[in-house]
Amino acid sequence: MAYGGGQKIDNLGQLKAAYDNPGRYKMLFLYGPDESEISYIVKKFLAHIGNNVEHILLNGDQLRSDPALLSDEANAISLFGEKKIIHAEIKRDEAMTAIEYYLQGPAGEHVVLVQSGNLTKANKLRKLVEADKSVLSLIVYEAKSDVLFGRLNGHAKSLGLIVKPDLIRAILARVNMNIHLAMMEMEKLSLYHDASIDNPKKLRNRQSSTLQRIRRMTISPP
Repeated sequence: MAYGGGQKIDNLGQLKAAYDNPGRYKMLFLYGPDESEISYIVKKFLAHIGNNVEHILLNGDQLRSDPALLSDEANAISLFGEKKIIHAEIKRDEAMTAIEYYLQGPAGEHVVLVQSGNLTKANKLRKLVEADKSVLSLIVYEAKSDVLFGRLNGHAKSLGLIVKPDLIRAILARVNMNIHLAMMEMEKLSLYHDASIDNPKKLRNRQSSTLQRIRRMTISPP
């Protein structure tokens, strides 16, 4: 959940709704100032889709060198009728020609998801996707700290870790509130301490410094 102008914006919910209603949009396009939040939303969206969908990952360099690639992949007919998601990760407008070419043609057979970084209002690519009604264009703002805290705490519990609130906040602060990196750190801790749902471990510390508390965690039974 992100916030824009003080109002809650459920970007993930909009992506799920668009996917569950095929044919409504030719492209799902995410951009904004918080790339870690965008990555988190995309990860959750792909989990919603499940493993039965083939995931084709493209990058900006590929689309810049071959502007027809996005359209070709989106319109490729699956031999066995499998659904695909064509997922492009770009930085700014290096894929402008490829996206413009795809949007000018017929709707593809598969879902096209594009994630970008922060695009200004004057950016040509942003203007293109926002003006095209066949594109679900979503701007992703920074998530509030309490939302990030809840996500990381929930992730820790799913890994079998019981973590004190001050440590969760310390981990978030250490990675500059990047939820993607924070979750990776929590996964490392779970692996290191052999924690799981069936074998939960409690993390605690005896250090006063925030960084020391993270680096010198000890384990005790829950």
